[in-house]
Amino acid sequence: MEVAFDLSVNNGGSPIDFYELQINDGTDIEPSILVTTYDGISTSHILDDLNDPIVDGGIYKLRIRAHNARGYGEWSTTLRAGVTPKPTAPAALSRVELASTRT
Repeated sequence: MEVAFDLSVNNGGSPIDFYELQINDGTDIEPSILVTTYDGISTSHILDDLNDPIVDGGIYKLRIRAHNARGYGEWSTTLRAGVTPKPTAPAALSRVELASTRT
């Protein structure tokens, strides 16, 4: 799952150092788990089931906030996003003989 966001232009007069991204555990609670795989400066982040707390078919809530020399800003509005299950494996391959078209 990829999330993207606009970086804040209202920095309170001090440049933004980094951003924090939070996710919930897939239940209906507010986000509270820090996404440690997010680098803190990019405008997008790809969450995956190997490195982040998500599973196929889950519905998650995410939010982000900025930090500068004055401290943390307010959390963004919460985004709800789902993880589409991965496709199943294709059926076994088989060999098909083609008739020759030469005359």
